Amino acid sequence: MGEVWEDDYELPIIVKDDSDMKFSSIENLGVTSPFTLLSGALPDGDNNTVPLRQVAKVSPLWSQTRIMHRGGERCITVTAELARGTYAAPVEKRIADIMENEIELPQGTRAEVGGEIEYDSEAMPQITGGIAISMIIVFFFLLFNFKKYGITTVCMSALGLMLPGALIGLGLMNRTLGLTSIMGLITLMGMIMRNEILIFEHANDLVKRFVAAHPKPPVITEEMRQQYHKDYNEAVRQAAYDAGKRRMVPIFLTTATTAVGVVPMIIAQSSFWMPVGVTIFAGGIGSLIMVVTMLPVVYWKVNLK
Repeated sequence: MGEVWEDDYELPIIVKDDSDMKFSSIENLGVTSPFTLLSGALPDGDNNTVPLRQVAKVSPLWSQTRIMHRGGERCITVTAELARGTYAAPVEKRIADIMENEIELPQGTRAEVGGEIEYDSEAMPQITGGIAISMIIVFFFLLFNFKKYGITTVCMSALGLMLPGALIGLGLMNRTLGLTSIMGLITLMGMIMRNEILIFEHANDLVKRFVAAHPKPPVITEEMRQQYHKDYNEAVRQAAYDAGKRRMVPIFLTTATTAVGVVPMIIAQSSFWMPVGVTIFAGGIGSLIMVVTMLPVVYWKVNLK
């Protein structure tokens, strides 16, 4: 008949009868019949009702209040309100498992689990397709800038560095990798790509300086060629080390400030925003460690001659 609000949580007001009635109590309820009405109208009539059990059998029966159709098929919808602090995805997955493996439905009847699972399954293909198209565009942008397939491939592959931290964070907070978590991963992709470009651009500049300062002579012997390759590989190694060392502070600051910025989303315990915050926080911290330690080494190995 209404609702009240406890902070930001809505509580329904439901009016119920205080009497605790059982089926036996319902069977003993008095009902009026034409004969009892007639007897009550007569002078000697002392009772105008009969127990319900004398004219009917009382038993429980489940039935829908109205017949609904969905896609031309009769549909019965069973809904439930989760307890406060309970998240929908694990509950819905458990219900789907029960409906599939533990409940045998009559022939011609099927069950579907809606809610967050249904919404994710409908929206995920479009989001996945959009991410794939954007990755192709980013790949050609990086290839145009670095002009090397090796470095470009490393940049695209390094996006996977965000997954270990993000999955560990979601697991610790009892969250699943759903639609909202994908939004956090998209944010991390941009952050990691920026950090990669910072490292590789600085390393490329140092290597270009070495090449400009040590041009190849027009005619060289095999011994001179091997010495040049040795000096070049050492320059690449030093450039990778210097890039990781010099870019560590700006990468740490940008990642740390982003991770701290999503802490309110985690504290809010929102079923929508909390997975986003957990993904960005845990995935950002995890990728930070691997980016500044692994990418310089990968750059060195890819550019060896």
